[in-house]
Amino acid sequence: YTGSCSLTFKTFLKESMRLIYTIDRDVNKFPKANINPVNNNSQNGHNFLTNQIFKNPDSQINIIKEFLNLLKSQDNYDLLYVILKENNDSEAFILKCIKELSLSDEVSKAINPEQLINIWDKIINNFNDDELNLLSKRMVNGIQILDYLQNQEFDVDLECLYLYLLNNDGINNKKFVRWLVDNIKNIEKSKWVEELLDECCLIDIIINLQKNKIKIGLETNFLDALIEHGIASMDGNAKFEQFNSSDWEIIITALKEDYQKKSLRNRLITHAESRNGIINKLFYDIYGKEISDMEIIKNDNKIIINLFTPILVNRDLNGLKWLLNLITKNPSIFRGYKPAYAVKDFKDRIKSACQSDSNDEASQYIRQISKILRMKI
Repeated sequence: YTGSCSLTFKTFLKESMRLIYTIDRDVNKFPKANINPVNNNSQNGHNFLTNQIFKNPDSQINIIKEFLNLLKSQDNYDLLYVILKENNDSEAFILKCIKELSLSDEVSKAINPEQLINIWDKIINNFNDDELNLLSKRMVNGIQILDYLQNQEFDVDLECLYLYLLNNDGINNKKFVRWLVDNIKNIEKSKWVEELLDECCLIDIIINLQKNKIKIGLETNFLDALIEHGIASMDGNAKFEQFNSSDWEIIITALKEDYQKKSLRNRLITHAESRNGIINKLFYDIYGKEISDMEIIKNDNKIIINLFTPILVNRDLNGLKWLLNLITKNPSIFRGYKPAYAVKDFKDRIKSACQSDSNDEASQYIRQISKILRMKI
């Protein structure tokens, strides 16, 4: 069984099988097992190790605890990573060991920053959120991982590690926060688009920093990514799952200058006007407040013809709901608006819709709009 393994792994197997037989003998699983190596005994040990311990470590917690005690007594937690490297089948077992270690301060002796980074992809795919938070907090407070990271190149593939560290006391480390902010500013547009569309960890980092009143000041790359994301959301090709509308408002405030926010709103309105009123609900959920900028609306002489009227004609519920909210907050929205014929045409269409016998949801929105505008029907 051990013929093709390294000497270190052979040693582990020899010692671990002694341990396994000892524990199992104590709990009457193998009451007659000989704890000394004998001929023809290796296959049984191999089967038990791979089929029971490696494949189902949750059911072998006593063995795991004894194994960790053995490593502790020998001051040799590095063996965990040797096993993981030598045997792919051991992944669940090793990760269960690390979970068990994370319940105590002993984890700071068992894993160093480099080791954590090397197996982070395995950890994040096998730990639940509570387990990740617990491990991250111990990493921040126990092994000085934040200091270590600041001496490494920023790795966007570790974005979720950065997030968990930030959420678990990392926010209180000013040098780590500054390191994060400085590196986030250099991320390319294409990566930001990907992050925005999939609601990834970098976006969560932005929200966390902004909520803690830490100015990020993102520039053109992020602005252009937001525009592309907004266009994609008009077709429903973006996620609106992890973050709510308030979160998206916070995300947009990460832009450095106010004029960038104005530019974003103007570009989104221009694209919305080109779609003949066919816009997915997702866009209104995320960017509805942004395109409600009255300064831009008042100075856009095409918005009534190219956006408001198509929404009304299509009786689009999401668009009508957005329009109702906009006009409710700005009842004098059409006062002094030019061209005046666009306003008159829009109101004529509202009046005609209100005079129909229909009482569907679209008609109800339209009637509410007419009342706010004080129209005589």
